[in-house]
Amino acid sequence: MFSRDTKVAKDYTPEEMETSPPKPAETPKPVSNNGAPSIISADLVITGELRSKGDLQIDGQVEGNVTSRTLTIGPSGDVNGMITAQTLRISGKVDGQVFADSVFLLKTAKVTSDITQKSLTMESGAILEGKISRAENSVDIDTADVTPLRPSNVESKSA
Repeated sequence: MFSRDTKVAKDYTPEEMETSPPKPAETPKPVSNNGAPSIISADLVITGELRSKGDLQIDGQVEGNVTSRTLTIGPSGDVNGMITAQTLRISGKVDGQVFADSVFLLKTAKVTSDITQKSLTMESGAILEGKISRAENSVDIDTADVTPLRPSNVESKSA
């Protein structure tokens, strides 16, 4: 196990330590889709389109369309736009169209939307105003067509 031919580590002078080549940096490992969710905190307001192939939790306000594999809208969350998700859990407010495989409306949800889904679960106390339709196909977030919210019939006025 031990032999007399064991080499002793060299003691380097401070000058040699400064000139010795640095150790190569480790290559960062890619983050898997099963990592921690992205979180929009309660004090954050976002205007624009959000796309994620992973999990997204919205506790703040989003003015725009959202696409995510798993989307959770917390009790303080407020989304005004089209939502496309495989799994959607709503505890907050949603105003816009919803396309999802599984939709869960928790008791604090206030939804003003037309919902296209394969599965809908609604707790007592949840508020839903809109049309519910059954989806024929599963939602594919990679090919989801998310058209930005822009009124098509707005005339521009010049001063």
